[in-house]
Amino acid sequence: MFRVIAAVACLITAPALAEETSSRRALLIGVSGYGYDDGWSNLHSGRDIELLAAALQSLDFAAVTVLANTDATRGGIVAGIESLIDASQPGDHVLLHYSGHGQQIVDDNG
Repeated sequence: MFRVIAAVACLITAPALAEETSSRRALLIGVSGYGYDDGWSNLHSGRDIELLAAALQSLDFAAVTVLANTDATRGGIVAGIESLIDASQPGDHVLLHYSGHGQQIVDDNG
């Protein structure tokens, strides 16, 4: 919940006067349903995404794309990011948000 409030606060305090041709776009990625045998506990990421999507729509974001659970595969995320990049122009406001577990990977080669 803190992340949602922090993200919205950043958006509200961003410069309000952008070029008239600029757009606001967001890609929201949320993974909350993990299998029981993989060791990851389930999260409430779906609710994070719902709250953030509603906040962004109230801030006149023209395009809010949501990838949740089964849609948030590696391929889906890469395609979502590529689509976000392709649709964006200089001066646009773009937000990429991820809500879910992360994992550290050992750096073997320094």
